[in-house]
Amino acid sequence: YRWRAAVHARAVPARRPTAAQEGCAAAGLVALFLTLNGPIHDISDYYLFTGHMVQHLVLTFVTPPLLLLGTPGWMLRPALQVPAVAAFARRVTVPRTAFALFNLVLAVWHLPPLYNSAMYYHPVHILQHLMFLVTAVIVWWPLLSPLPELPRLSYPGQMLYSFLMTLPMTVVSVFIVYADHVLYPAYASAPRLWGLSPLEDQRLGGLIMWIPGGLFFYLLASVIFFRWSRSQRDDRASAQVHAAWPPAPGSVTRWGRRSSSRHDLACAAAPAPYPSARVAGWAGGRADREEARERDHAHERLLPEPDALPQPTCAGGADPRRQAGRRRFPGRGARARVARRQYRSVGGPRHLG
Repeated sequence: YRWRAAVHARAVPARRPTAAQEGCAAAGLVALFLTLNGPIHDISDYYLFTGHMVQHLVLTFVTPPLLLLGTPGWMLRPALQVPAVAAFARRVTVPRTAFALFNLVLAVWHLPPLYNSAMYYHPVHILQHLMFLVTAVIVWWPLLSPLPELPRLSYPGQMLYSFLMTLPMTVVSVFIVYADHVLYPAYASAPRLWGLSPLEDQRLGGLIMWIPGGLFFYLLASVIFFRWSRSQRDDRASAQVHAAWPPAPGSVTRWGRRSSSRHDLACAAAPAPYPSARVAGWAGGRADREEARERDHAHERLLPEPDALPQPTCAGGADPRRQAGRRRFPGRGARARVARRQYRSVGGPRHLG
């Protein structure tokens, strides 16, 4: 992580992981380390099914979202320059595919034959945890994607997705909780802790998967609802991670095309005449937004008053925002039109409104 950030900082000095991103990445790695080592690992492997369920919840619901929140999009974007990787990523991060992959892996690994094999054979146990981690990252992608090329769901879609995530886990938990015999014999012969019998341990583990696991997604849906109400927009674009515009030369756009035209190279190299704080906020954190806001105020002091700017002479006259967009992104191609539209959608230069 540090190496990739240092390499990118040499190429683009103004872009680094924010303190919040570094903290999330560190917290995710610490959670992963503590889950697979120490007391939690020993209890889950040798003593209690309950400990194993706690371990699985951390591996799937804590570590992956922290790692996604801590990884900037530009750190992952070079991988999309490989066509096979880009095609595979577009397929597996589709919400229905991600949902099906994770819940299928979760259900299959809790079948007694496979679960008992994982308990008796350590390489199978490692494979189980790897599959949980990989599919958990995929299932979290529609909610926390750091790449606009592989977009998040809209806020209403994220709420529905969070609710649906509780259903397969509930079904698996119900079968574990209401079983009238021990499903996993590996724990029946283990030394008992805290006076729990093997059947009580199994039922407690199923309840941990059922109740805390379900409440986690209900809480997540509540957070998404408040973000949705704050944005006051239902479209998918409002839920995306903020990204710099235009795309960097050589990057892969949402349509899988490489950005390499002379116009894109010129736009990426030329500084914006009016560095709007809202536009700059796409590429960085709070410090970047504050710096961009100060630059805005400096530009405003050098610009004429709004009343002195050319105004439309009639209902069909030229819009100053549109004129500024044409100066910033000249050209008649589709990419120039998209760039102008995006520039106007975020307000254009601050002195124009």
